[in-house]
Amino acid sequence: MAEMIDVIDDDLNILKTISREEIRKNNLKHKTAIVILKNRKNQIYANQRNKTKLVYPLKWVVGAGGMVRSGESYEQAAKRELKEELGAEAELKFLMDFDYKDEYNNYKAKIYLATYDGEILLDKVECEQGKWVSVDKLKEIIKKGLLCPDTSLFVQKYLFTSVLNVFLF
Repeated sequence: MAEMIDVIDDDLNILKTISREEIRKNNLKHKTAIVILKNRKNQIYANQRNKTKLVYPLKWVVGAGGMVRSGESYEQAAKRELKEELGAEAELKFLMDFDYKDEYNNYKAKIYLATYDGEILLDKVECEQGKWVSVDKLKEIIKKGLLCPDTSLFVQKYLFTSVLNVFLF
């Protein structure tokens, strides 16, 4: 059965519910949940998208994330994505709202932070590889243009600000 996603407007009103494939094909606005995963060494978990992904194959992202399914809350989606992609379960702290649109993505996201020091069980369907990186290493990855554009934007715009440094460090 197809994964069903709500098409939304700028006020989060549901306009219709359609398949994930239709969302992608027509680049329709939807909800997305993102979890930035850090450990107690103040490293951020980064992973490289699988080469078979339709959008940004082999680009790097931080943590886990994905579309919010119809009937699912942002937080439920964040927990599901964290478990599916990284095999992790952790308490989530809401950080911020984030809107993004380009030729491949059109979403309204909620970004969460989770602290986790357990084993990462990387989903090889979603990810090629993953690793814990320092903030300095993450800055290098950005400078090299290796992050997905949306990830690069929220990391640069929000992750390195003093507001988030209260949460991260």
